[in-house]
Amino acid sequence: MSSMFQDRVLLMATRIFSPPFFRDSLETPTFDIHLRTTGVELPHLAGPGYYPVRAHTLAGELDLGVRVLHWGGEEAPCVIHHQGGGERPFDRIISSAYPQDERCPWTVIAVKAAMQDSLSQQNAAFVSLDNYVAMIAASVALTERLVHTERLSRSAVKLVSGYSLGGFVAMRHHLCFNTADLYVPFVAGGRHTSIFIDTVRSGIRTAEEESYVRERLDMDKEWATESHPNVFPVLARRDGLNRIETMLPSFGTTPVEIWEKGHLQGATNPSLVRRKIDRHILENLKGNS
Repeated sequence: MSSMFQDRVLLMATRIFSPPFFRDSLETPTFDIHLRTTGVELPHLAGPGYYPVRAHTLAGELDLGVRVLHWGGEEAPCVIHHQGGGERPFDRIISSAYPQDERCPWTVIAVKAAMQDSLSQQNAAFVSLDNYVAMIAASVALTERLVHTERLSRSAVKLVSGYSLGGFVAMRHHLCFNTADLYVPFVAGGRHTSIFIDTVRSGIRTAEEESYVRERLDMDKEWATESHPNVFPVLARRDGLNRIETMLPSFGTTPVEIWEKGHLQGATNPSLVRRKIDRHILENLKGNS
């Protein structure tokens, strides 16, 4: 089955089984206001295992989580990887890239997004844009807490990554904080709203509504104001969801690695994900030695 056909099947299923995003309300504060008013309760990370996380947001109390897949020690490089939209289990991609029964020299942490436990939960939650923006803000706030937590503060290299939705989260954290050393957003980009215009159904009906949502989700204008030497994006040439013709220009002069695959093919090739992450960690360690 071709990569484009796989993505078309995914989008067809989404249109059949999922009602439009933001169908009830587009009203929400800007992302910055969401982030500024979001608080995160992160438990002490005592080693490998799952840790529930509670976030206090403008959209209410949200449940997130982190799973420490590997603990490399206090000075080991650390990978903080974010869940993709609809990725279940939430750590499927990163735990396949770094299996728990294999030795790994890094600390590897999988981050679970809010409101992603099931398709029915997603469908109920994303009736409003407010919930969607709150979800992203909570993940960004949680990332900042992880970067500064005592167990990770001495890590030789901190890398934040994510696939699709998780890639948007990684980019947001970079733009808002840039407190990690490296960022690897997979199959995401600065024109987040385009997904809800071009590929999946949404409650966006007019040019004015599109502009309103772009002010809350898109990052391309902010991206263009500075350089991003510690960000190493990946796009898939045959991606039917986050299309390369839309996302590539949003990176401006930032170099982008192109995979000759589709959206789903990238998600089901964990060796590619690991190779990309490992390469940049090793290059950073070598450059700082």
